[in-house]
Amino acid sequence: MRKIILLLFIIILTGCTANYNLTINEDGAQEEITIYASNISSVPTPAYYTDQGPSESVDENGNIEDYIIEDTSKYYQTNFQENYATFSYYFPRREFINSTASHSCLESVRLISGSENHLIINTSKGNSCFDYYDELDELNINIELSSDYEIINSNADLKNNNTHTWKINRNNYQDKFIQLEYAKKVPVISPEENPTEEPTPNSKPDLITYVLVIGAVSVFLVGIVGVIIYKSSNS
Repeated sequence: MRKIILLLFIIILTGCTANYNLTINEDGAQEEITIYASNISSVPTPAYYTDQGPSESVDENGNIEDYIIEDTSKYYQTNFQENYATFSYYFPRREFINSTASHSCLESVRLISGSENHLIINTSKGNSCFDYYDELDELNINIELSSDYEIINSNADLKNNNTHTWKINRNNYQDKFIQLEYAKKVPVISPEENPTEEPTPNSKPDLITYVLVIGAVSVFLVGIVGVIIYKSSNS
């Protein structure tokens, strides 16, 4: 079935390099595959992969049937240029792990929930695209996270802030796998945004003030009582 899936991208290659770019933000992920080759063509390709493959477009003899596209929003958008082509799709939330492109080359792609609300992208070892495409020389996998996230750990070959790159070629494709652990950043609240409830030195009366007030009131009351008693004794 995996070989049939790969037939969805019909590529005539001569010394080919491919870039797989995945940009993840809080709302979803943008997937874009760029293939640099002399001649590229493709039938419309569904963006989502299922256990039966990306579609039922291949007959029992392995021949690609004519596509009947009812919902074009679920297919890769394609852009063909003279020496390269791009295939792109925006996946909502965490649905990028179900993409046809990644499952065409990898046996499994998982998004695991770790401790402390961490997320881990983990793939199987090996990349079957190098087995099916003899002229594929290099595949660069770039995963970029928005500024809302921080990368905790990864086994990437190149690391540039929140963009990590895995460089896969014919010398390492059988052993290479992807592991990337990341988490949403905890917002830092400044003292001005979250003032403490502790009173300032002048915000509440201290003990001496209370004593003085009580003393003054007592003297006033004693004075009034004294005046009343004085008048009563002289009346």
